[in-house]
Amino acid sequence: MSEAKAVPDPKDVLRDLIIREELVKPNRRVFVIDKTKIREAISRILKTYGETSAYLSSVAGVDKIEQGIMELNYFISILPRTEVIVLRVQLPRANPVIDSILDIYPGALNFECETYDLLGIQFNGNKFLKRGFFVPEDVVKKGVYPLRKDAKW
Repeated sequence: MSEAKAVPDPKDVLRDLIIREELVKPNRRVFVIDKTKIREAISRILKTYGETSAYLSSVAGVDKIEQGIMELNYFISILPRTEVIVLRVQLPRANPVIDSILDIYPGALNFECETYDLLGIQFNGNKFLKRGFFVPEDVVKKGVYPLRKDAKW
């Protein structure tokens, strides 16, 4: 009888990319990585677990105005481990730019477009970014990114 192959721990898969690990709640580990490594991290996850076993469930942007940063949290369900991990990157608030993962993970389209429209985070390589994807035209005309903590209406 053959033994089942052990499913690798994401921490082992990403070990050299992780700046620090945080535990948000049981079964929800957060791996903080450098923004320049997000594409490599996503690629490793897909290569290790496969496209049908690693599901990008959300990308959430957070404006941390008091720290001068924007955070991006990539929520990934790893089905064989029944675990959700978060890949977190920090961007300077004055120039929030990161490379798109759209060509690696086509399902990221809505997440990147929404984050751009609501927070102004630029995803290099995503040719579909535009204002008005989620916010109404009057907000676009005012140049407001509504989820920024300093947004003025």
